[in-house]
Amino acid sequence: QNYQYLPDAAHWVAVEGAWWRQPEGKDSSVKGREDHPAVHISWTDAEEYCKWAGKRLPTEAEWENAARGKRKQSVYPWE
Repeated sequence: QNYQYLPDAAHWVAVEGAWWRQPEGKDSSVKGREDHPAVHISWTDAEEYCKWAGKRLPTEAEWENAARGKRKQSVYPWE
């Protein structure tokens, strides 16, 4: 396969032809990974999924509120 190593991110490898249905390139598939979490999702992909599902992404304020948990006055939820 044609791997392209990224000098500033040694743990990342660009794989020619990789996409969500073929994560390791041309001869791979997602078979057996149906219950794995989705990762590396772009904002555009997330928006399109929400449109398809009849939902929406949270606003920044909604995201911040959820991320803060019960301690709304804290800068960090663990404080």
